[in-house]
Amino acid sequence: MNGYEGYFGRSFNALIDCIISPEFGGNNLKRIIWKNHKRNIWKLKKNFKVLQDIFREYNIELVLQ
Repeated sequence: MNGYEGYFGRSFNALIDCIISPEFGGNNLKRIIWKNHKRNIWKLKKNFKVLQDIFREYNIELVLQ
C-alpha cells in the first residue's frame, strides 16, 4: 500500500483512500503488522480505536506486536 510517491496523507479519509484505491496499491490489503503498537496507543489515544475500527470495517487483519 503506497500513496502518491509514498505519501499517505494526514487523515482517516486519506487512509481509507489508500485502502480501497487500486492506484495506491490498496484493494488487496489483507493484513497489517503493527510493531511497537503499545507506544502508539499512548500517542494516538482515542484515534487508535478509530484506526482499529477502520481496518475491521475493510476486513483487514491487524496484528499488534
